[in-house]
Amino acid sequence: MGPDDLVYLKRNVIAEPIIMGWYAWPQLIPPASLAMNVVGRHLKIMDSYIQSPQLHAEAVRNPKMKGGPFVDYPEDRAEGVRRLRDRTLREQGRLIELAGAIRQLYEMLKREANGYCLDPLYAKVPEPLKGYVELSYDPLNQPSCRFYEPLLYRGPYYDPGWQGLSIYESGGD
Repeated sequence: MGPDDLVYLKRNVIAEPIIMGWYAWPQLIPPASLAMNVVGRHLKIMDSYIQSPQLHAEAVRNPKMKGGPFVDYPEDRAEGVRRLRDRTLREQGRLIELAGAIRQLYEMLKREANGYCLDPLYAKVPEPLKGYVELSYDPLNQPSCRFYEPLLYRGPYYDPGWQGLSIYESGGD
């Protein structure tokens, strides 16, 4: 490829990283936090918009609500958001299962870790997390867990195909 073969984009073209169609930010990369965000953020926001698109439209027009958990689409886009939500439920079932297992694990630790040895609790770790976590106590003697991220990246909870680019022309600033 020589200098005559170079191609340039217009100055107003924006390329943003995305993960599963959402703007990529660091918490959407590790599988465990991605799973928690899909369930605790993405699905909740989509369900809220589907229930009340007009509330979202009003909220994004209010400067005091800027940056809040609202979908910035016109009210007539509810069907498209519903399709995205349904596709997320269908295609991200493993991540939804992982998020449920993480919640169960924290509930179990809160309920059953009492300052003694945690070894017996490994048998109670939810199945999707077996082999992916280490149980411990933090410096304040509160039960905790550590995810073995390299293993999660090699397991069924990570797919580089979820990552992409959104390329579009800016309409202004």
